[in-house]
Amino acid sequence: MPPRQEQRDFCRVRRFSAGEPDRHGLLLRRAGGAGGATWFIDDDDSSSDDDEPGYRLDRHRFVVGDHVSIRDGDGDLQPFQIIAVKPRAPVKPVIA
Repeated sequence: MPPRQEQRDFCRVRRFSAGEPDRHGLLLRRAGGAGGATWFIDDDDSSSDDDEPGYRLDRHRFVVGDHVSIRDGDGDLQPFQIIAVKPRAPVKPVIA
């Protein structure tokens, strides 16, 4: 089931590699693609040019040690290892 709009902030991604600056983004879903939807990583919400679609992310469990495949800017699939999955603490509502 896709995350609802209010849950998307909980689907954060940090991409890091030696010699490159860290990139932070969101795991998002949009209509279209195989199975009717495409899951992708978006680290710049002002443009879709940098969106990196994942390979069958709708079927993956995000488990430490497992790998996911993400399509890079050249269209090639690159494997990434999941090194951490952390639940985010719920945000407490502010009562005025």
